[in-house]
Amino acid sequence: MSSCDFSIRDIRFRRRLDDECDIVVFGETVGTVTRRRDIADPDGAGVYFALHLYDDRRGPKSVDDRNAIKPAIARMMADRDLVPAAPPPVHPAFSNAR
Repeated sequence: MSSCDFSIRDIRFRRRLDDECDIVVFGETVGTVTRRRDIADPDGAGVYFALHLYDDRRGPKSVDDRNAIKPAIARMMADRDLVPAAPPPVHPAFSNAR
């Protein structure tokens, strides 16, 4: 699939535990996001997010800003050619939308 068929709006999250959720793209679970405590923070209140894509041989990526999670996942998936195939379009006669 070409990365032009994929956008940041295709990334969804499904909570698993208090500090972990699945990354879901086109209905397929492709990885996890885990919130971890930053032990290097002198106040002890800092956190970072570990982004792990299941098929990514480069390993997890760390992100400090919560707002940067989706853009980082989208970049990782597009740059590393890990975007799953989109579901085929549904003919309007078979859709539930009215």
